[in-house]
Order: sequence, then structure tokens, then C-alpha cells
Amino acid sequence: MTKPLHHSQILEQQNDDGSIIISIKVKINFELERLLLGFGESIEVLQPKRLRKRISERLNKGSELYLD
Repeated sequence: MTKPLHHSQILEQQNDDGSIIISIKVKINFELERLLLGFGESIEVLQPKRLRKRISERLNKGSELYLD
């Protein structure tokens, strides 16, 4: 919350464990994917489903590079 991802960011929910749910209104593009991937395991994309799937695919592909 101290460094918003986008000016449209809205805090939707604050959880007891300190996690938050936010919403942003942006176009899905490569730059957005890179920004989200930069959070590593600290972020989960909930919606839209196609962005969630795309981030999952990219994380899986990246993790394959570290398998022995």
C-alpha cells in the first residue's frame, strides 16, 4: 500500500495475517506481467483468470530452470 502499483489501486480487503487484496484497472500487457512477477512468491493474481493462468505458466516455466 505504501507503493501503489497504479493510480487506480483500491484496497478491497485487509486480512488478519497482514495480507491484502487490491484491485487495479489496467490493460493486461507484458509490462504488467513483469511487474507482478517481480513480487515472486509474495503475490497471487486472483482475477482475471487469463492473467492468473499466464502468470502461473510463466512461474512454472521459470522454476523448471532450477530443477536438477
